[in-house]
Amino acid sequence: MSDLSNHKLLIIGGLAACATVTTGFLLYRSLRKKQEFIEVGKVDTIYVYPVKSCRAMSVQHGECTKRGLKYDVLTDRHWLVVDEENQMTTIRKQKSMILITPSLSEDGRYLLLDAPEMTTLKVPIDVSEVSEGDPKIVDTRVWNQDIQGIYCGQEAEDWLSKYFKSSGYKLLHANEKVALRDAFKKPRGKQVGKKGDVLAYHDDGTFTLMSQDTVDDLNQKLDKPVSIRNFRPNIVVSGCSAYSEDNWKFIKIGGAILRHMKCDERCLVTTVDPDTGIASDSREPITTLKKYRKCKEEDKPLYKDSPLLGVHLGIDQEGSLSVGDTVYAVCQ
Repeated sequence: MSDLSNHKLLIIGGLAACATVTTGFLLYRSLRKKQEFIEVGKVDTIYVYPVKSCRAMSVQHGECTKRGLKYDVLTDRHWLVVDEENQMTTIRKQKSMILITPSLSEDGRYLLLDAPEMTTLKVPIDVSEVSEGDPKIVDTRVWNQDIQGIYCGQEAEDWLSKYFKSSGYKLLHANEKVALRDAFKKPRGKQVGKKGDVLAYHDDGTFTLMSQDTVDDLNQKLDKPVSIRNFRPNIVVSGCSAYSEDNWKFIKIGGAILRHMKCDERCLVTTVDPDTGIASDSREPITTLKKYRKCKEEDKPLYKDSPLLGVHLGIDQEGSLSVGDTVYAVCQ
């Protein structure tokens, strides 16, 4: 082969190599760009629900932990009401649960519960204050998964039974000694989340997030507006477009990084007025949501016929967050 031919081959090879490197760099830059966090809004409100199905505590700051959103010694949905057969009790069965208001005692030793025409119930955070000896463990189930809880005592049982006007209701606590549910193995029509995700008495994700703009848009379609509290989110974001949270793959707030697991399918709990405990006769906002917030056909094994609003999140990095924090997201 002549020197000229060799020279041409070298040039062609060099050009090919440059093209490969350039293409790889552009692809890398494109992928990296897709993973960049961009500002999408601000934290408007933070809600912690210590007792599942009871009222929220509106707080100014919190800690995003693997177990859920934590405020001081109270962690979101780590207390559960069960009936005389130790079956989970929620707003679906007892609508008046939504009127039970939790708070934390000044000394941080007690979960306080107040309700209409009831005296304040003091629930010790430390289970050793409930009874002498080993704490009583109660077996129960949350959405087809076994979980246990520490019995919170006879005083709490009497208080709940009086409030519900029916005997046998108990309060359980998933403290640090209780093995949490495996969120990755939760029975669903489609796999979501990842290994290591856990749940206490939460429904699907350790965190729930919605934008105020989403509810504002929904209210434009309703005869009677509803509160964002009808949807019981942990984190409310403002300053973004309606329903944009559907497409946030990763969310960074303060030091925490949260991960999209699934959209939140909505049920008749959202029809119960959080201020009165009375359900809407017209089944709103569910009736309206079903007209325009259904899932795609390929997602029906997961969501079935439920309308979607807000998102369930897992956690990739623990950290603190506060009202007013900038919210960043990687959009998908």
